[in-house]
Amino acid sequence: NRSGDKKLRKMDGKKVSFFRIPAVIRHTDNRDLELSTKRRDGYLAAISRDDLTAEMIENSDYRVCSRHFVTGEPAKLYEFTSPNWLPTLNLGHTKRNNNADYTRYERAKRRGDEQRLREEEDRLLTQQIEAVGMTELSIITNEIIQETIRETVEEEAITESSIIMVADCLISDSVEFCLSDLIKQAMDMEIIRRSEGKCNCASETKALKEELATCRSTIDHLSMKLKEQLPPFCEESLRDDTSVLFHTGLPNLKIVKAIFDHVLQTLPNEGISKLTPFQEFMCTMLKLRLNTPLQGLAYQFGISKATVSRIILKWFTQMDTRLQDLIIWPDRDSLRKTMPMCFQESFGKKVAVIIDCFEIFLDRPSNLQARAYTWSNYKHKNTCKVLIGIVPQGTVAFVSEAWGGRASDKHITENSGILKKLLPGDIILADRGFNIAESVGTMQAKLHIPAFTKGKSQLSALEVEQTRSIANVRIHVERVIGLVRQKYTILQSTLPIHFVIKRAGEDIPVVDRIIRVCCALTNVCDSVVSFD
Repeated sequence: NRSGDKKLRKMDGKKVSFFRIPAVIRHTDNRDLELSTKRRDGYLAAISRDDLTAEMIENSDYRVCSRHFVTGEPAKLYEFTSPNWLPTLNLGHTKRNNNADYTRYERAKRRGDEQRLREEEDRLLTQQIEAVGMTELSIITNEIIQETIRETVEEEAITESSIIMVADCLISDSVEFCLSDLIKQAMDMEIIRRSEGKCNCASETKALKEELATCRSTIDHLSMKLKEQLPPFCEESLRDDTSVLFHTGLPNLKIVKAIFDHVLQTLPNEGISKLTPFQEFMCTMLKLRLNTPLQGLAYQFGISKATVSRIILKWFTQMDTRLQDLIIWPDRDSLRKTMPMCFQESFGKKVAVIIDCFEIFLDRPSNLQARAYTWSNYKHKNTCKVLIGIVPQGTVAFVSEAWGGRASDKHITENSGILKKLLPGDIILADRGFNIAESVGTMQAKLHIPAFTKGKSQLSALEVEQTRSIANVRIHVERVIGLVRQKYTILQSTLPIHFVIKRAGEDIPVVDRIIRVCCALTNVCDSVVSFD
């Protein structure tokens, strides 16, 4: 029963409503009586109280709380498929399933809506057919009436009023008969057309799916055959920039083709070869970029290991000759016009070059003297050492020849020829190991290196600030060296000893050509130094 306590109006922070137990409807049709009686009995069964009867409900104001309904309120009389038609939640007993299937009600409601929509479409279709049928029917009826009157007049004499009566009878009978027959035929034809259309659509859809599957299978098969027929690493096989960058280290195919065309102009013709010039170029790039073993390249290109060795040595020589112009020492005006801001803030526009050395591992020489010359106390291995100089813009401007790992940084700098490129007033940045201030001073230039604490307890404030300024910009040379070695991993490997030995008829060892080619190719890529 409804409680008079107002505190019960709000439970668990939610507003609670109370609804009357529906009564039996007796003043309308039998359908309402039947549904309302069934609903009232359902309420009594759901409440399940022995002291509550139908007579008590009729004479008292009994109500049901909204917490017993799925949506918080009861459904209407004719929504008997709804879970809210009866109270189903929080009943306090297990005689009924408290978990009302609300989704089943939604599906039933949706099916009912779809059924009503189809019936409305059929009704509109019938109206259209009737409208078309009346137009055609008027023509047919007139023909039938005229023919009937003509036959009647010929057989017996009748008056004008009799003719009119006959015509009226014929019109009413013909219209009723022809209209019903025409509508029936049209409906039958529409049903047949729809069913045939559905069948045709289904069959056509199935046929198109089968045809599509066949086409896809054919495309995959032809693609596989095309890949098998394409020669390895031809221009057509490098379809995207990602593949180009992985195999060559260069940004895109356009730059790769430009470099290839530039090198190819002076490439000597050695007669018939199994590989095209572009494939030979790609074979060399794979050796530089990925350091692929010679036997692996031989398998990829379908040639012998000796042929691969001959090809890459030929292209090393040719690429070094044609691409060394990419490693240039800029003039002072160009250098100062493009000086990055990080250098201007600390040194103005006077920095000409930042120098550093890096080492490449070598196989252990069998000759004891060569083994001593190439031993590096810093790497504790046999190496060759190379001096590299970059301009403030981040491009490689100087690469020395390879020296034995035993050579000092000072010795290589003074004998590599880089000091001859300095102009009076230039600033050169280097690390602490480059004790070349006197040699640089002879060129009227100035050397900046980090300060030493030797003989001092600590650096002065001025020396700390100068060291910080040098370190902030000198780091770029290490970034460039790291970029060159990461981009072309042959410089990270251990080179065979014959690469540092001059071949017969040549005055430059292979290692010098490899280093210059790698630096030249890096110069055509984006710089690691920002102008801002």
